[in-house]
Amino acid sequence: MSQQPTFRAYSSPQALGKAVRKVKKSFPSSPRIKQAVMEKLASQIGLLIPSTKPQKNNGLSVKAFYYRDDVSRQLPGKKDVKSIRNIEINKKSTFAETCVNVQLKRCISVI
Repeated sequence: MSQQPTFRAYSSPQALGKAVRKVKKSFPSSPRIKQAVMEKLASQIGLLIPSTKPQKNNGLSVKAFYYRDDVSRQLPGKKDVKSIRNIEINKKSTFAETCVNVQLKRCISVI
């Protein structure tokens, strides 16, 4: 089961259970905040905690996997490239550009 420490910090198992119950009651109710508090306390005490964060190189290998031609293919009727619009360019600016272009064409046709 669990390893017994070489020294006894509490006189009885009930005293240890009581201390654990008090600490659990004082923790925040949110699981993420609770985990952050526990990790901070463990690092201050000097306990080693394995990292649960995903490593960055895994994400790169996943992207490389899906870019392979034998794994993914282009569907009929779909574009091969996904384009992302610039947020700063909106309908007003494109409308203004088209109006300028139309006016230039009118000026050129008059000349």
